[in-house]
Amino acid sequence: MHNRLSDTTTWRKDDVLVGIMGTAGSGIRELHDVISGLEYLHDFGIVHADLKAKNVLVSESKRAVLADFGASRISEALPTTSVNGATGTPYWMAPELLIEEGSSPSRESDVWSFGCLCYEVELSQLFGHSM
Repeated sequence: MHNRLSDTTTWRKDDVLVGIMGTAGSGIRELHDVISGLEYLHDFGIVHADLKAKNVLVSESKRAVLADFGASRISEALPTTSVNGATGTPYWMAPELLIEEGSSPSRESDVWSFGCLCYEVELSQLFGHSM
């Protein structure tokens, strides 16, 4: 990996947001970290495009960071290659990405996914799996 900024940290398998759901007082600080990270990405024109609890890592000090940028893209860039131009995990995708032909992930669709993430944390269950 030449000419690329990277950071290496040791994470355990259970250190994702899903692992802390359902514990007393869980979620608020981590959700704040997530929305702050999302705002940071958006300030640089980057759309995450696959935000969900399994893509949020949580440190031992209960700080959350975004992970899995495989579907991410720079907004205003050419659409990615995928079904209907949409990338991500269907349960967490904004409706327009599933319905509208040629739709691409956007800041707005990231905000929709953040709402799904809040649902997951509040109800301690994966979004869409009990609907």
